[in-house]
Amino acid sequence: MTPILTTVLPDQTQEKLNALKIVPCPTQEFFSSRTILPPADNSIFYALMFLIGIIIIASEVLFFSIHCFLYLFNENTNLSKATRSLQKKFLIAITIQMAGPFVVCVLPILYEVFSIMISYYNQVLNNMVYVIIAHHGFLNTILMVILFAPYREYTKSLICMKKEKSTTVSVHITETNHA
Repeated sequence: MTPILTTVLPDQTQEKLNALKIVPCPTQEFFSSRTILPPADNSIFYALMFLIGIIIIASEVLFFSIHCFLYLFNENTNLSKATRSLQKKFLIAITIQMAGPFVVCVLPILYEVFSIMISYYNQVLNNMVYVIIAHHGFLNTILMVILFAPYREYTKSLICMKKEKSTTVSVHITETNHA
């Protein structure tokens, strides 16, 4: 998809002048000759391509998630009840772990897409979008600690500073002369 979007680049000088009307005080990198701006008139095209990509990815995730749930909750499998119970718990935990950052990222991304489509620019909201998206890894870590017992127990041991009882073994060596 990238080659289709970047094959026709507009006159960069004119595009930068147009961008200066929207962003009057850009960063220093904006004036670099290596900075390339996409055509401003194709913003709806870019937003639609982005939405189509999201729809394709979301449909794949939904398809495989449904099949995983159907397989696990099917009663005709040759798995023991304990194994199925562990697999169900794991699938639910993984689903929650994946859904958390996904939800946190989707709303800011949708804002960006629609702001591109309607040519709305707000630097404060753009900065907030990228700060929120940058924190999805932190959220994922927190969810992992909450959902999975080994991570939770290790984190508790770090926070509580529990030290394992050390066992001291002393050996006394004596010399005997058998003459």
